[in-house]
Amino acid sequence: MIIKNSTLKILLISLTLNLILNGCVSKKKYDELADELKRCKEGAAIQKRDYESRLEDFENEISKLRSESVRLRSDTARQSGELRRLRGETKKLKAEKDDLENRLDALMQKGKTEIGQILGELKERETQLKIAEADLEEKQKLLAKTMAEIAAKESRIQELEQILEEQKNVLRQLLSRIEEALKGYTGKGLRVHEKDGKVYVSLEEQLLFESGKTEVKPEGKKALSDLAKVLEKEKDISLLIEGHTDNVPLSGLGPIKDNWDLSVLRATSVTRIILQNPNISPIRITSAGRGEFLPVASNTTAEGRAQNRRTEIIISPKIQDIIQILKK
Repeated sequence: MIIKNSTLKILLISLTLNLILNGCVSKKKYDELADELKRCKEGAAIQKRDYESRLEDFENEISKLRSESVRLRSDTARQSGELRRLRGETKKLKAEKDDLENRLDALMQKGKTEIGQILGELKERETQLKIAEADLEEKQKLLAKTMAEIAAKESRIQELEQILEEQKNVLRQLLSRIEEALKGYTGKGLRVHEKDGKVYVSLEEQLLFESGKTEVKPEGKKALSDLAKVLEKEKDISLLIEGHTDNVPLSGLGPIKDNWDLSVLRATSVTRIILQNPNISPIRITSAGRGEFLPVASNTTAEGRAQNRRTEIIISPKIQDIIQILKK
């Protein structure tokens, strides 16, 4: 997500670059601004990778919780078996005790020696019975604790799965609304699709820009304005706006040095058009340039290069709810 100060810096740098073209600022100042622009781009890229890494960590945590739940269920089954065994032994000891008591009654007349022997055996059985009952009570406490842990783990898994499913439903509904709002641009270089839990709106150069230019064409502005009307209603999503180019080197474009520059400036131009909608907060948007390094088609054909010259608006759900659950 773009930091407000970074956005202002990029705007100021772009304005100053225009002043340079009109001869109002020194080359030294231009170089300083160019370096600052580069740092802004690198910061946005680092932040994007950090968010992707955090999302992957969240998915790994869900997998770990499921594995832990399976292990606890296995422990519960084992402890339940042990509990049944102890109950069987307890029943057997009680039966032996009853038998000894009966034998004692029958042998009362056979002398003190035999009676003493039976009393000793009876005492030993009573001691074993107390030990078994204490062990049984401990196992029952451990079983109760294990079942409580299983319930807690499963509750966290259910919360995470519910949030993920809700976010998927939101994205599916959003995808439908975007397709409906932009259906008039079908076949004009605009494509909408869902991938990896995100909605991608891909706009080719022919819809947005003249060749080598960074100013959005009127028809492109209209498409972005229609898209912004849909996005303004979705407060819990973030936007990553990525500029892409083909691999043909640039030449004769003044301050635009290469495809990196062109992709970044196009991304920020699209960002400015979307932010003309007052209901969309700048803190929801990250702008980035990917240059020629993430093609979707081969650069060996004119058709492939045209597909690669695109701007992608990547719409993702916020992940604060997942973070709060993982902190529990």
